[in-house]
Order: sequence, then C-alpha cells, then structure tokens
Amino acid sequence: MFLMRLTLTLALLMTFSLTHAQERISYAYKTLSGASESLDAVITKISVDGKRPAVVILHHSGGWEAGTNKQYVELLSQNGFIAIEPILFRKPTKTTYGESLAKAMGAINYLSTRADVDMSNVSVIGTSYGANLSVFMATQWAHKNFLPEQIKIHKVVALYPVCWFYPKLIKHDTNSWFFKERLKDLPIDMMDNWANIPMKLFAAGQDDYSGKDATVCPEFKEALPSEVQKALTSVVVYPDATHGWDQGRTFSFHEPAACKSMGCTNTNAFNPNVTAQAKNELLIFLQKD
Repeated sequence: MFLMRLTLTLALLMTFSLTHAQERISYAYKTLSGASESLDAVITKISVDGKRPAVVILHHSGGWEAGTNKQYVELLSQNGFIAIEPILFRKPTKTTYGESLAKAMGAINYLSTRADVDMSNVSVIGTSYGANLSVFMATQWAHKNFLPEQIKIHKVVALYPVCWFYPKLIKHDTNSWFFKERLKDLPIDMMDNWANIPMKLFAAGQDDYSGKDATVCPEFKEALPSEVQKALTSVVVYPDATHGWDQGRTFSFHEPAACKSMGCTNTNAFNPNVTAQAKNELLIFLQKD
C-alpha cells in the first residue's frame, strides 16, 4: 500500500511539473530618468507548445512576499496564460508610483523577448497598489514613455483600486499631500490621454480608502476624458466587500491615504464569496474576444 501511494504521489508531482513550470528571472527596465536597471520576477507557464497569452500580475503594498498573487497565478496558469510577477518590492517599503510603474512596464518589454508569448494578448492585473499601477499603464503617457510603438497592452484589470484620486488627477487637482508625496514623479497631465484599452475595475463598497463611498470608481469612469476609453471601461462594485477582500485574513491598520487621504483605520476583511466571484469575472473578461 505504501509503495502504491508513493508511486501515485510521484506521478502527481511529475504531472504538475510537466504542466506548470515556474522560473525566477531578472529583466532590464528603463527608469523614469532613462537609466537601465534590473528587477527580479517570477514566471509561471504551462508546458504547451506555441505562443500563449500572458498576464502581468502586480502585487499590493504589502509586497510580493505577502503571497496574494499566488491565487491569481494558479487561476491564470490553469487556464492557459503565462503569468509574470514583477517583484516590485518584497515587503512594505516607501516608494513612489513612478518608480514602480517603470518596473511594471519593463515586464511588458521583457515578455516581447520571449518566443512563447503572444504579444497581441498581454494583459495586466493588479491588487490595491498594483491596481493603481495597472490603471496608470492604460494611459498614453505610460505607453509612449516605456513601450515601443508596436506594443500595446491588451486588457487591464484593477482589483480594489483606490479610485478616489483618479478624478482629481484628471482635473489636475493635486494639492493634497498624497500627490506631492506618492505621485511626485509622475506628470500632472498623465490621465489626459488614454491608450483606449479594455479596462475592468473591481471595487469594494465598504473600502475605507474611499471612506466607504461606493460611487468613486463609477465616478472615475464617467470622468474619463476619452469617450473611447470610457466605452471600453467597466466597473463592478461588491457592496459588502472591503479593501483586500482576497487576502485570506481579516486585519486593520491606520492608513494615512485612507478616507480619501484624510487618514483613518482601514480594515481588510477576507470575503471568500467575493474572492471567488471576482476571479470568475476577471477570467471571463480576460478570455473574452
């Protein structure tokens, strides 16, 4: 009996290793100043011949080691996508959105060097901090500054983005400390022009970052200056969900950027039902022609 179990276990391990291959890599990216730097990342792919669609997965401010990405890597790799996780930072750290955006856009350029990636189908998903980055990646400014003209991101997914500050950026209303500190290296007119990419926002109705204002993400969509981008943007709001609904635990912490940058306690409450629903909807969105 023991031998049979051991044989079965080895067979399963061999099947997994043949089906999913994970690789640590390092790629070069262009900083905001134009210098070349390198960044570590993890790629997960299935053992299937030919070019495959790919997704860049951007982690939240808790860092890559928080492990939230793993569930999306599993979801996407099991459904035929190559997944790349740029390690923007391993643990919580002080950084700016501009620095992280340059690193994230570098992942798109790296994928263009791989023979197994279908560059007509490279999308981006992000959670929280990574969700904000994914929205920034849908702008013309990001494409023109970091990507060659022939490359365009296919789709963008933002999971619990911090939508309250997007309309302010669109209006160039950047007097808050939040803009001066966290977005200081990005141009004030970054959201004036959009790359016209299908974009889906998954918002939480009880998100403390937005002061539990469930209208902020729909209002951002309506504030988009591009009618084409507006038509390509969809928003789903989960009324009872909080920020970080997919992080596997419930915890609270004081966040200066919460309550629309007034500062308050933010609660991330794990919600398995919303997590499952959002995964299903994002997969449908990414797979839709």
